[in-house]
Amino acid sequence: MLLFREHPETTCKEEILTTLLRGEELAFLTLDYIREHPEEWDQESYFGGCDTTACFAGRAILLALGADWRCLARRMFPEEFLSPNPHPGDIAGKLLGWSHREAVTVFYCYTQDIDILEHKVKRILNGEILCRVVVTAGKQQPPGRGGR
Repeated sequence: MLLFREHPETTCKEEILTTLLRGEELAFLTLDYIREHPEEWDQESYFGGCDTTACFAGRAILLALGADWRCLARRMFPEEFLSPNPHPGDIAGKLLGWSHREAVTVFYCYTQDIDILEHKVKRILNGEILCRVVVTAGKQQPPGRGGR
């Protein structure tokens, strides 16, 4: 799969969507990038230091969409841009194909140890962390609260 930023002449939305890095491939590329450039990784900030550092979610966005990510994300996920400041975590979660719970597990893991971060990412990719909703008596409840 090709990165969009390598093909800036691409203007067709359909072509853009087929050339973007997504899902598991994006997750592994993000981990690899962080391992190779630890000085550009700060898990406590989506984008920091004039965008010279980024957390896992921020780096995934930059790798998939490039520096002008807001413009492209606005076309891909218009519902996220109903508010003037879309949350980068929501955009990264959609690019990675993760549920809210899966995204929170990694995005709010404020570690500076890449091995801990990698372990959490791999648990999600292996299906060990899933967002499950239990329906009882017509109401949705998180697991452990009246559900099985």
